[in-house]
Amino acid sequence: MALLCLAQVPLSLSQAQPVAAQGGGALTSRSPILIDGDGNFTPVNGVNGGGDGSESNPYIIENWVIDASSVSGIHIRNTTKYFIVRNCVIENGWEGILLENVRNGRVESCVIRNNQGGIFLSEGDHNTLSGNTVEGNYGGGIDLSSSSNTVLSGNTVKNNQYGINLYNCSQITLSNNHLKNNQRNGIDLSYSSNNNLYSNVVENNYTGISLYENCCYNTLSGNIVRNNRWSGIDLFRQCNHNTFLKTTVENNFAGGLFLSNCNHNLLYDCSLRGNNHRDLFLSESENNTFDDMICDISSGLLKITNVKATNITENSATITWQTSEYSDSRVDYGTSTSYGSSVYSPESVKSHSLTLIGLFPGTTYHFQVASADTKDHNTLITFDYTFTTASPGPEGPGGGGISLLVLVILLVVVILVLRRYLSSRGSRARP
Repeated sequence: MALLCLAQVPLSLSQAQPVAAQGGGALTSRSPILIDGDGNFTPVNGVNGGGDGSESNPYIIENWVIDASSVSGIHIRNTTKYFIVRNCVIENGWEGILLENVRNGRVESCVIRNNQGGIFLSEGDHNTLSGNTVEGNYGGGIDLSSSSNTVLSGNTVKNNQYGINLYNCSQITLSNNHLKNNQRNGIDLSYSSNNNLYSNVVENNYTGISLYENCCYNTLSGNIVRNNRWSGIDLFRQCNHNTFLKTTVENNFAGGLFLSNCNHNLLYDCSLRGNNHRDLFLSESENNTFDDMICDISSGLLKITNVKATNITENSATITWQTSEYSDSRVDYGTSTSYGSSVYSPESVKSHSLTLIGLFPGTTYHFQVASADTKDHNTLITFDYTFTTASPGPEGPGGGGISLLVLVILLVVVILVLRRYLSSRGSRARP
């Protein structure tokens, strides 16, 4: 017990070692911190600022450098009070920062390096990890297990065994993180649903982003996944109903995006280019939709070619295209890229033709075509195309024919009048 108490007492001023800090201010060396329960946010346990643990006046733990040796550098558990850990350097420990059954905590602008693990959050809720550098840890960079309603933003996670791992988590937001040079996956989700990953850069890891087993209803948008040593993004084993928006997957060694036994996912406005072997690979995956996608080389997904608008009149047009697989036919169309109208044929064909009727004359229409293959019902939707219906004649629809008839009638009348005039003059001239 005496040894435990000694471990929590800060070093004397003569032992203090100021160190350059990430978030501003000098750091002071001290022993590892353990806080178990709300009543242990005390100065002896490293609290050196803040107030009463309320949302407006949280406890502050800041400006420490901790050489943790064989224990966790900062270990906080079983708390609901508001607190902030900031501008600390934690190294050479078991977990750099270990948070267990914690609510309302923030870890920001810390450096966590050369530990067995970087930051581990278990059974946490309403926590934030932001602006941290997590590097050179022998296991994971940031691990979340059975946690929810937590934000990870602006962290740099590099040179660890793996980057960010979510296990059995929900309502987690990962934004603007940079994950690079990790030996395994940059971002790894398993048994985790309803999470939001956006604007992250994931590069030079083994696999960029992996969703493994029962990861559903996640949204991934605006992420850049590039130059990873294996694949860009992997989805395996019942990772269903996920949405990928404006995601760039490029120059990954073994391929871009892999879906295996995953269904009802949506990719919209994504770019899959320059990946070795193939940009997109589907295996035993059904009812997925790929909309406005740039993809050079794919396997398991039909291809659409030769999209044309033909037989354009004032009120109709015929849309034709070809597919590499037998599939159904759909055209979405309207006067803007919101479309609003569709025509559909369930017939399974490779040469497609649908006629649009009831159009307005002299009007520009936008359209896209879509086909779902007969076998797996995966749907490919093209980019936007346009055509303009024919304009009416000068006398309105069909005006050209009416004008010609009028001219013919006028000509006949003129001829008859002229003949009668000439005939009457001739009769008066004879004696």
